[in-house]
Amino acid sequence: VQALARFGPERTRSSLRLALGDESSGVRIAAAAVLGRSPSRESLADLERLCGDGDARVVAAAVRAAGELLEGWSDREPGDGAWLRTAIAREPLVA
Repeated sequence: VQALARFGPERTRSSLRLALGDESSGVRIAAAAVLGRSPSRESLADLERLCGDGDARVVAAAVRAAGELLEGWSDREPGDGAWLRTAIAREPLVA
């Protein structure tokens, strides 16, 4: 999954989506990290969905990746990532 980060998101979107649904939490965590380096609304939406994962480690990885994505995304909208506050309030240990 980490190797996908070397390619553009348009070339890897379907592979990442498969990884997001993988039964292994390690694969989902790696996918979150890759999405965190792919500044787009699609990546942010995928990370938001990943925050509903049943594994707290995956949720923490998604929150961390979303924060990194938003921090480095120069042309984002003011409301992008507003859901992060809710995710952090729900799972304070990920903050």
